[in-house]
Amino acid sequence: MQGFSAEDLRIMVRSVLFVCLGNVNRSPTAEYIFRAKLNLPKAPGGSQGPLYVASAATGGHTEGDPAMREMIAAARKRGIDLTPHRARQVRKSDFETFDLIVAMDRSNLRNLSSMCPPQQKHKLKLLIRDYAPQCGTEEVPDPYYEGGHLGVFDLIEKGIEGLIEKEGISA
Repeated sequence: MQGFSAEDLRIMVRSVLFVCLGNVNRSPTAEYIFRAKLNLPKAPGGSQGPLYVASAATGGHTEGDPAMREMIAAARKRGIDLTPHRARQVRKSDFETFDLIVAMDRSNLRNLSSMCPPQQKHKLKLLIRDYAPQCGTEEVPDPYYEGGHLGVFDLIEKGIEGLIEKEGISA
């Protein structure tokens, strides 16, 4: 009997949810960079088609808010338009819907883990730790508190490139 490689056993990723605290800086940036890298439609609330991608917040305090203007400006400098984005909170159904749920920092990951059914915990990832460890950090800092929106954008972009490569995602 022939053995299987890790590549053979990799689950085909067809849906990704990016998560941060408020869904107004980091996770929408990750969503829209992911869309741009794979030439996906820029439909708000997730794309339908070969890949489903969306972003959400662990907190509900920003529900319906646009991305922060500082992040919109930083993304625009890199050719990404975040203006269609509106924040939403993580839903219970997201743990079933998405193949990967990617957190921006350890606090987001802990919050997700506390909400996630045990049989879905394998879907939870940390963007930089799991997909861009060469960056020398495990987390994407929150520019809401720390500023540095362009640097945050660039770090997220490295994480997205690593995710696409490691998971073998294509449109």
